[in-house]
Amino acid sequence: DNRCSYCAIPGIRGGLRSRPLQDLLEEARHLVTQQQVRELVVIAQDTAAYGTDIYGRKSLPDLLDGLQKIEELQWIRLMYLHPAHMDDAILDAIASNKSVLPYLDIPVQHASDRTLRAMNRKHDSTQLKGLLAELRRRIEGLVLRTTVMTGFPGESGDDFQRLYDFIAESAFDWLGAFRYNPEEDTAASLMPDQVPPEISQERLDLIMKLQNRITRSKNIARIGSQEPVLITEKVSNHLYIGRGYYQAPEVDGITMIKSTRALPKGQLMRVELKAVRNYDMIGEVADEHPQ
Repeated sequence: DNRCSYCAIPGIRGGLRSRPLQDLLEEARHLVTQQQVRELVVIAQDTAAYGTDIYGRKSLPDLLDGLQKIEELQWIRLMYLHPAHMDDAILDAIASNKSVLPYLDIPVQHASDRTLRAMNRKHDSTQLKGLLAELRRRIEGLVLRTTVMTGFPGESGDDFQRLYDFIAESAFDWLGAFRYNPEEDTAASLMPDQVPPEISQERLDLIMKLQNRITRSKNIARIGSQEPVLITEKVSNHLYIGRGYYQAPEVDGITMIKSTRALPKGQLMRVELKAVRNYDMIGEVADEHPQ
């Protein structure tokens, strides 16, 4: 189990507890066949470590194999994969499973080795860079989301610069950032050199300003492409909201779709992306205006 020095959750909830594989598959079949769900988000406190407590080994590949056999399930989205637990078997399972979207959420938290050690994270910056390079080599069209923290106790200007440079170099499609806040009964709350909140916020603002540019650039690069978009909501007679594979629910942007005909909720439509608005894409159903 992960015992990050800043997080009180393990002390409150205890170690990771995996649900039996068959329970998960039965729930998935019910959602897909009875409720017409077309996308399943697989998420846990540490998704990559699934099964280690009850099966004695990482069993995410087995879960993915079972899910892909559910005929009507079209998208499997993986969230919150601890980078230290992403081994070859998991990479193979992701790369070879046609139902798994080329979208991975991998929280790195920081990129300064000194800060990562103080956080009690089980990876260093070299391992992170190697993992990202290998994922991009093996998974075509990969979209990456991550999470980082600013203002961890003892974070120096040099530590922050390493984080900033890592984000600029890695060019994540999506990134969430938050300021460190001390949690009771954690090792980090007792550490010296607590960073003042105003400095933590200043650093967070710099990270988000950088990420805004990166995400906008990646969205602009999608203009002109045609992508399958899952219809999630009707706004008006000619305007719908959906998500492409590159957009996770709740945390990323959306795709707004103009259409002269009704688009059923839960249907995948091929959409030509026409423009960008903030974090969102704007498009039209591809076959409504043939060239």
